[in-house]
Amino acid sequence: MGDASIIVRLLANGHVQYGWSGNGGYFSMVGIRLLLWYQEPKNVEYLFSLGQTSLIGKIGSEKGGFNWYETHCPTGEPFWLDNTERMIFSRI
Repeated sequence: MGDASIIVRLLANGHVQYGWSGNGGYFSMVGIRLLLWYQEPKNVEYLFSLGQTSLIGKIGSEKGGFNWYETHCPTGEPFWLDNTERMIFSRI
């Protein structure tokens, strides 16, 4: 049995965008990566443009050149979009 971790953002129109953030469900690992690499709005846009991931990596890492543990591992699925935060539970 494992933990699941997701990332969520509230959009200007009031909708929520969310999905798997990977990293084995280790919340501290996801949190550290978000704090280190994804504080700026343009970096958040970039992260969400990649879609759901089984590992959050450094910016640009999906193109190679980084250690495996610093490299994005997109699932190929876009983030989900819903009207309310409550809808998150229908997918998780």
